[in-house]
Amino acid sequence: PQAFRPDLAMSLTGLGAVLSALGRREEALEAAQEAVAYYRQLAAENPPAFRPNLAMSLNNLGMMLSVLGRREEALGATQEAVEIWRQLAADNPQAFRSDLARSLNNLGMMLLLSALGRREEALAAAQEAVKH
Repeated sequence: PQAFRPDLAMSLTGLGAVLSALGRREEALEAAQEAVAYYRQLAAENPPAFRPNLAMSLNNLGMMLSVLGRREEALGATQEAVEIWRQLAADNPQAFRSDLARSLNNLGMMLLLSALGRREEALAAAQEAVKH
């Protein structure tokens, strides 16, 4: 089972994307949540190999939660993704700056779309995204 967890996590990520595209959002969310759980375990065991995958899956989870109107949860997942991308981009800007920019853009949009009234934070996230 250990040897195939990365493949399972990747397959769950793909399944979530396909289900979401088909409009089966609740099922997509379940697949995304399961992928995040696997990537959390994998990243804990081997951070260099799996932190990027964890950040990507958190970003996907945030988008799925947002589409379902679960904005606070979406914001939390996306903020966690941004923090991981920030750390990765600090260590290797060439490899991870674009991922950081994408997550910052998503974060800014979630702050704007949510009824949280956090427009200044949304603007700061968008401005930071442009820098990267």
